[in-house]
Amino acid sequence: MNKYLTNSKFIFPLVVLIIGIYLVPINIFNSDFSKILGDKGDARFNNYVLEHGYKYLKGEVSNYWDMSMMYPFKNVTAFSDNLLGTMPLYSFFRFIGNTVETSFQWWIISVLILNFVISFFVFFKISYNILISTAASYIFAFGIYNIGHFDHVQVFPKFIAPLVIYLLWKFLTDRKLIYFFWASFGLVYQFYCGIYLGFFLVYGILFLTIAYFIVYRVKGFLQIFND
Repeated sequence: MNKYLTNSKFIFPLVVLIIGIYLVPINIFNSDFSKILGDKGDARFNNYVLEHGYKYLKGEVSNYWDMSMMYPFKNVTAFSDNLLGTMPLYSFFRFIGNTVETSFQWWIISVLILNFVISFFVFFKISYNILISTAASYIFAFGIYNIGHFDHVQVFPKFIAPLVIYLLWKFLTDRKLIYFFWASFGLVYQFYCGIYLGFFLVYGILFLTIAYFIVYRVKGFLQIFND
């Protein structure tokens, strides 16, 4: 990975990433961060969930899973996306002194950066082509699909999904259990980043696995679990 960072040809995807951050979140926030991405429903709800997690880390909330919005009902946090996987990002910006709203804005920017960087890493591992990897990563992080979900920013933290799919493919082709372990870990993490994204990822890897066995007609594959 270090050789990638020191190679001058990787300046191009870095520039494209900066352009994407400027055109999408910054352009909406304004340079003074006076606006919030999203609507008055999901945006405020997601901000509330992230702030609840921050207060839990600070010790101001005794139980993470019992948000007070439906008090005295228990386990309210588990009713929807709990954003636990990316809550530390938001908490970091709160810990260094940012306001609730500004931390939420930086959380969005950080998630979009992770979407681009990790997807670029995966695409480059597959194609070894800078232009293809950069274009694919830009679409993944800043494409029209994301623009269509500006009112539902809980679907933004999907950076682990390309890595999970890549690890699953490595497991299917190389048949090393370490890839299966990390792919499983990544899938669980995706559920904690967003439950809907977790289910979508399950569907994706299920179809990928079925297609692999149909196309390659692999026999005796499960034997590796007994070795």
